[in-house]
Amino acid sequence: MKTARMRRGRPGFSLVELLVVLAIIVLVISIIVPALGRVRNAARKQDTRSRVEELTKAMQLFTLDNRRTPGYFTQAEMGMVDNATRGFSQSQNVMLDLAGGITTQTGAGIVSVGPMNDANKRVNVNVNLSGTGNSGSAQGINKAAYYNPGDKYYRKQDGVEGGDRTGVPEHAQLPELIDANGAPLLLWVADSVATGPINVPTDFARDQWALNNPPARFYWNSNAAMLNGSPGIGTRRILQSGTSGSLLHQSVPGKSISLVGLLGNPGSPKAFTNADALPAILPSASRGAFLIQSAGEDGVYLGKVDRGGKQLSTPPLPVAQTLYYGLNFRNPDNTPITDSNGNTKSADVIENFDDVISWGS
Repeated sequence: MKTARMRRGRPGFSLVELLVVLAIIVLVISIIVPALGRVRNAARKQDTRSRVEELTKAMQLFTLDNRRTPGYFTQAEMGMVDNATRGFSQSQNVMLDLAGGITTQTGAGIVSVGPMNDANKRVNVNVNLSGTGNSGSAQGINKAAYYNPGDKYYRKQDGVEGGDRTGVPEHAQLPELIDANGAPLLLWVADSVATGPINVPTDFARDQWALNNPPARFYWNSNAAMLNGSPGIGTRRILQSGTSGSLLHQSVPGKSISLVGLLGNPGSPKAFTNADALPAILPSASRGAFLIQSAGEDGVYLGKVDRGGKQLSTPPLPVAQTLYYGLNFRNPDNTPITDSNGNTKSADVIENFDDVISWGS
């Protein structure tokens, strides 16, 4: 008589065990993914710093050779009212000197560019030569290639290679210098003609050049292409307008004063007293003859949601969302900045933003 054997089932995982394994996998992923993101962002930031430092050296070399800061058009021309809507950027202006492209020819691939509406005050550029160091057949243009950014860091902001921009179509055909995150670099170049005393913020920075006013050190119009209207700039199409936008955007009331905070040398204030309010504290000099600004990881120039921007969102600031130069020495409530021992000290307000900046003379 045969005895039936009981078939024993293969051992398996219980529901609880499966849930535990899934929980461990989720935990590991939650640890690894942010860490990888931080490593990637750190690498991009370092890459941007390297690009910015290379450009700084190229601009300093040009200045040494030519006894002027690079830029085909003068700062008065870059700051003219026309350029608020024409959108010829300081980056494009500087690259005409550093990397060529200017030509006397006309035809396919040739665009007429410049900050002014007057066609006689523009220059023809071969977009295929821009960035190669070839200055075409123009006369009086230095033909040395001071800076070759390569295609990766020199992209058109035409809605295809990069994001949009404010300005005429011709300027969208001329590439822009970009950082490792794909956002255009802002270049701020001081007007060498402006040598008078800085008694009010507009002596240092203002929206535009004006015939009846003494020249300022810097003009917002020189970068209106990226800061005017609502273009989605860079490869990630980041908006500079709105509640998470830029302190330098056209819609922000204190944008020109914020330029003073960005460009003023925190180590060279004009003499001030404890009774002086934030707006009365002014720089005696700029950080340098030029400053290069990357929007950083978030793609926003001096972002309102950066740590530094959040500090400026509420009263008692005289004008909210304004980066006063005096914030290098005072808190937003106008109390002195102090160390752990209660001693007064100064600080660089830009360190509270993720922007990468470099400057030179």
